[in-house]
This record gives sequence, structure tokens and C-alpha cells, in this order.
Amino acid sequence: MYRLLGDEVIDTDELIEKLEQNQIIVAENVTNATKRDDAIGLRILVPIKELGEQEIDYSEEQMERLMQKSQLLLAKKVGENLEPWMVYRVYAYRYDEVKQAIVLNVVIMDQIVGHRKIDDVIKRLLDV
Repeated sequence: MYRLLGDEVIDTDELIEKLEQNQIIVAENVTNATKRDDAIGLRILVPIKELGEQEIDYSEEQMERLMQKSQLLLAKKVGENLEPWMVYRVYAYRYDEVKQAIVLNVVIMDQIVGHRKIDDVIKRLLDV
């Protein structure tokens, strides 16, 4: 699937492949759910083991801490794999008990439009 980010045409499949080569687990391409031609949406998994946790007690405090840690970790990893003219937002979505991982939404846009619209797109993905 192709998207126009600024003046560049981006193949989402190539972007996903690049992320996966750098140990980022892309669970789902939700680009169509953004309902925009200038945005890329992905659902990415961060295993609990990567966050330094072995056991989950499902307390609210622990889940909040894991969500924050996963957002920070993934934001750094994703940022290293994108072009400088791209902006992105990472938002922890939920905990997947089966996969033992935090599921995060990532939206990628170009700088010009992204600074104004990226938060709206993230909110839209939370309903999908």
C-alpha cells in the first residue's frame, strides 16, 4: 500500500520490512483505518521481556508503568528508522495476554501536516 507523505511516496510494506529488520514487531498495518492518504498507521508489539518484566500481577500501577516504558522504548526505536522529515506519535493501546506484549499504535506523517493532525489520527486509531 502506498501513501503520499509530503512530496514522497512511501510503500508501507517496505517501511514495515525495514522496521522488522530492526527487531520491531509489526502486528498489523492499520493505515486504512487512519482514513487519510497522508498517514501511515501501524500496531506494534513490545514483549514484556523487552521491558525487563518477567511476571505480570495485572495491578493498575504495573500496567501503567509498562505502558509508559513501552512507549518510550518504541519511540526511540521507531525514530531511528524514519527519515528526518517524518513525524510520528506512539501511543500504548492495550496489553495482549496471549502474546505477553504491549500493543502500541504508531502514526507516521510528514512534518508539515503531521504537527497539526497527528493527534487526531492517533485518537481515531484508538476506536479501531
